Amino acid sequence: MSTAFRVAWRLLAVAIWLLWGVLLVLLLLRFNTQTGYSPMQIKVLRWWSTRLLSVLGVRLSVYGQVQEAPIWVANHISWLDILVLMSIAPSRFLSKSDVAEWPLIGWFAKRLGTVFIRRGASEVGVATEQLKHWVGLGDRVLFFPEGTSSASAPLKFHARLFSLPVSLGAAIAPVAVMYHDTQVKPRSDLAYIGEQTFVQSLTHLLAQKQLVAQVVLLPSIDAASFNRNGLAEAAHLSISKAWHDMVEQSHNITP
Repeated sequence: MSTAFRVAWRLLAVAIWLLWGVLLVLLLLRFNTQTGYSPMQIKVLRWWSTRLLSVLGVRLSVYGQVQEAPIWVANHISWLDILVLMSIAPSRFLSKSDVAEWPLIGWFAKRLGTVFIRRGASEVGVATEQLKHWVGLGDRVLFFPEGTSSASAPLKFHARLFSLPVSLGAAIAPVAVMYHDTQVKPRSDLAYIGEQTFVQSLTHLLAQKQLVAQVVLLPSIDAASFNRNGLAEAAHLSISKAWHDMVEQSHNITP
């Protein structure tokens, strides 16, 4: 199959699945700021996200157990991370405000209760309160403490958002994410960085034959034992170790 044909038919399949998602959101996932996700909504979100990954040509590989911690933190590589994590455990996400303006994707994000924050703006306090609201309603929330996406090892974690679990005395669940091909070779080219547009990133993804999203669900960390800086360091250490372990394992596997 030629690359152009692969991109074309996958793009058509993605468009059809997104339209199906619009119907699901309108009929079954009506947004209400006063209620959390219902068990049915969580099941629908996982099902839809998992199928969309398949349409995109991405296979999900998960290690570890889903933690009951209400707050998840993960390293950030691409916009694809959100879809991958929604396939495992639907959450309310913290996202940069640019995403709210993306065609259709922004609409989905708003309807699913995503909390938006402007890059470089002092809105962390407001975002923290919004995330705390969702936790209070029983939802899981997730943020990417690097504050940006990266093509390499996890960058330094910003500590400000860790005031959320510290103020709640809640546990956090670290999550390590990596993308590789079927020969277990890490794929840094999938990172959504620099001047690349969303369309360019999506087209590059659709052109790949087969990709694997590898996720390691790590043991939760009790925030009660840390201040926000210490908690950020502990989460970074846990995720970085898992990330480097995945890289090391890929070097030791013979295709």
